[in-house]
Amino acid sequence: MQPIDLSDRVVVGIDNGLGGALAAIRGYDGSLIEHTPMPLVQYRDKKEPNIKVIYEWIVQFDDCPYVGLEEPLRHARSSQAMRSMSICYGMIKGMLIMEPEFSSHMIQVRDWQSKILGKTPRGQTKEAALALAQQLEPGEKWLKSPRATTPSDGAIDAYLIARYLRGELSA
Repeated sequence: MQPIDLSDRVVVGIDNGLGGALAAIRGYDGSLIEHTPMPLVQYRDKKEPNIKVIYEWIVQFDDCPYVGLEEPLRHARSSQAMRSMSICYGMIKGMLIMEPEFSSHMIQVRDWQSKILGKTPRGQTKEAALALAQQLEPGEKWLKSPRATTPSDGAIDAYLIARYLRGELSA
């Protein structure tokens, strides 16, 4: 693939799942613009991603962004978790495909984690991701909301997914 000039573009990373998040970075230097928890809407007795809000959040930064969506894992703690992640993924992927101005990329967890985090001991990826995100964006707290006290794994992963995609596009 030919390197892409990202100097005036935005790259968005999406950590899939109801507890996921979205992060937008500047294409020219990879710095964080903003992150947000996965927008959700209640449908019957279940929550699902609010596709309209996700779309509007993305286009506020760039009408033609590069978007990286994390694919669901092939396994999960429960069949219900797998179902939820797959539905979330399918809804977001459908929205990305339907918007011809978006350059969408489906990204596997092992690809971005191995490239961004390097060799990380099993069970320590969350700590490694937080440490890297804090190193790259020292002033960011990675909180889900102003009242939150612990960093959001979803926001951190979305940011690192965007950084991974930026690297792949500009290599």
